[in-house]
Amino acid sequence: MNYSKYASDRFTDILNASPANCTDIKEGASNTVIDMGKNAQGGWTSVKLMLDALIGGRGIINVSRDLRGIHQFPAVEAFYDDPVGAYEEAFKGASEVYGIKGDDGYAFGVASCPCTASETKGNVALIGKTSLAAAAFDTTFALADAVKLLLDNGVAAENIMWAWSFSPIADLANDTDAFEANKAKARERRVVSIWLREEDEKLADIVGKYETGTLRLHNLVTARTIMVEGPAVRINC
Repeated sequence: MNYSKYASDRFTDILNASPANCTDIKEGASNTVIDMGKNAQGGWTSVKLMLDALIGGRGIINVSRDLRGIHQFPAVEAFYDDPVGAYEEAFKGASEVYGIKGDDGYAFGVASCPCTASETKGNVALIGKTSLAAAAFDTTFALADAVKLLLDNGVAAENIMWAWSFSPIADLANDTDAFEANKAKARERRVVSIWLREEDEKLADIVGKYETGTLRLHNLVTARTIMVEGPAVRINC
């Protein structure tokens, strides 16, 4: 599969559905910007296509639900066939613009700042800082943070096989500080499972460094799951 083309096609899908999907389009000399969260309100259909584009067709994205007692809240669930590829292409080394690059700029880029979006070459989604799209985008770091932790601690990329992540969408708020606090709370409820091959002792050391949420490392070599839920580390036989 051409991942860049896949991402570009998802951008085109959002373009073709505007303005019914509550997005606005601005054509520049070297880019096309879809406002899906700054001035335009955006919506669920564009959010799902954005998340799908960011993993480049390397898995399945579901807008799901988070159960808290008898109450239900929206969440994002993702199944990854190539978790390392999804991380490296869209997130590794990125700071102001995330996404998949094409031959001439971004096939699908994501930016929160209007100036950054307008100066970025290619296809760019402007998500703003307190929108539904911004909250959904934050869920993508569940996998990105976990894969980065593994790679930074010496797990070979070829030994990381598959992944699953579940991350609640933060409660929305117009106030930036309140929204950031809500995102921090949502990250505490995220769960990431990764199937891989490595020594149990090394994996136990790695999960101890995972800062927020639940991380489960399923070792295919020993048939054990090494996991962390908060500060405690367990090795399950």
